[in-house]
Formats: sequence, structure tokens, C-alpha cells
Amino acid sequence: MAKKTKHQHYVSRFYLRNFSHKNVEKRDETDLIYRLDVGLKNILELSIVDAAVEKNLYTDMELSDPYQWENQFASKELQMSRSIQSIIDKSRLVFTKTGDVILSEENRLILVDGIVMQLLRTPKALNKMQQLSDEQIPYVLTYLKTMIAPYLPDAQKQYALNYKVSNSVLKSVKLQVMWDAIEKSEIKKVLLEKTWTLYRLINPSTEFNFITSDHPVVVSDVCGNNYNMFESPLISPFTMISYPLAPDILISINGKNNRYSFGNNKILFLYQGKDQRFVDRMNQLQRRQCAKYIFKKYK
Repeated sequence: MAKKTKHQHYVSRFYLRNFSHKNVEKRDETDLIYRLDVGLKNILELSIVDAAVEKNLYTDMELSDPYQWENQFASKELQMSRSIQSIIDKSRLVFTKTGDVILSEENRLILVDGIVMQLLRTPKALNKMQQLSDEQIPYVLTYLKTMIAPYLPDAQKQYALNYKVSNSVLKSVKLQVMWDAIEKSEIKKVLLEKTWTLYRLINPSTEFNFITSDHPVVVSDVCGNNYNMFESPLISPFTMISYPLAPDILISINGKNNRYSFGNNKILFLYQGKDQRFVDRMNQLQRRQCAKYIFKKYK
């Protein structure tokens, strides 16, 4: 099969659309988003089609279906998009008030899948997996050649002694590890037992809004110090997870006694002025944990 280059999103288009805007002056219906390069400090307005993409990120030409992994992620994204939209819609209803229970059990079951998937599928996470693989593979190959190969028949022995791990194998292993983590019931169970709080900003503005990034699921300790999924286990009671769903809505998942735990599955309204510090803290964590880009609705 001829190799076809595909631009694949590591942050879903349906998600980025929540932070997008239209070019009203040009009467253009394209979903646009502002992308800030945190290193170069420059801001670019671009279509969400071109945001958070890499060439052939999930393509594996060794498989009978090279786009198997992309299709598997897409199946999760469809459920995730519907669940997030229902949460946003319910949060913005005029009669919704602070303390209302917004997150249903079904919402959380779908979200926990999506959150783990989003956390592990970014280039930042995949590069970390690559680093771990690079550290461990030499030990595995040494064991294969010194402890196993001598006891194999000649043909298999020669194969084992000459075996090298290809980039394709490494990619398949990374994607399989990611998928296994998404499907792992132990992680889901612990996250579902934590306290989930939904925050909604009243009258968001250019100064009062949640931003997102190329690594949008933020993992930190209870004080808000910067961690990542490899340094701070998802299941730790001291780990805080925050995930902005839109410029005015953010989900926080915390241990039972965390200071950010407002009430399980409930919504808390935030107001410019008195709650600005909390919003700034959440945005600061996005900037610190992103790989390269911040995405936002307002310039």
C-alpha cells in the first residue's frame, strides 16, 4: 500500500472548536483559533483544522489497516464530543445555579476515558514514552541475546542475535501502551472515586477566560505545582487534574479533601475580580505544562 501522509490531530477538532471564533468582518464561517507559541511569544490566528496536528502521528503502515489507531481514537472522540457538549449546554442554562449537580454518572464514565486518552496521546506524552523505551530496550535486547538466544535452535538463535527494534515496532508498542492505559479499569475506578467539580465563569472576557494548550489535561499536586503524568500518578490522592472544556468552563478532579473540591459533580460559578486569581492559576498551569502552544479564543 502506498504511504499516504495524513495530518492527524492530537487535540481533537471538536474540542478546539469550543475555543474558536469566526471572522465576522470577512463573513467567513471557518472555525479560527489563536495559537500562542510560548517560546517565540508570537500569536497566530489559524483554522482549527491546522491546529494541534502532526503528520502520521498514529499511522502504522505495518498494520493491515494503517489507520487502525486513528479510527479507534475517533470512536472515543465521538462519545467524548457529545458528552462535553451536553455538559456545556447544561452549565450555560439560565436557570442553572451554583451547587447544582451537572455531571451525571454517564458523563463521568465517558469523560474519564477521554481525559486519560488526551493526556497520553499528545507528542509530549509520546516523546516521554519514547525516552522510557530508549532507556529500557538495550536491557531487553541484552537479556534476549545473552540469556535466551543460546538455548534456541540455530535459525531462531541467529534471528535473536541479529534482532533490532525498528521504529515501526516502537510506534506500535507506544500506541498499544496508550490504548491499554485508556482501557485500564483500575485507573478509571480511582479517578471516578475522586471529587469532580465544574467551574463556570460568569461573563468571560479577554482578561477573564480559561485557555487551553497542546497538552490540555493538566496534572499537578494539590498546591498547583507543576507535575506530569509520569511524575505524579493519576491515582494519587494528592494529584489535581484540571481540564478546560471552553473559555468559560473547566473540570477539576481532586482528592476528597483537596482545597479545590467544592462538591462532587456540582457546578461553581466564578466572577471576575474575586475569582481572577483562581483563573490565573489554572491558566498558568496550562502555560507551564504545554509542549509549545497555547490555544485561546481571545487574542
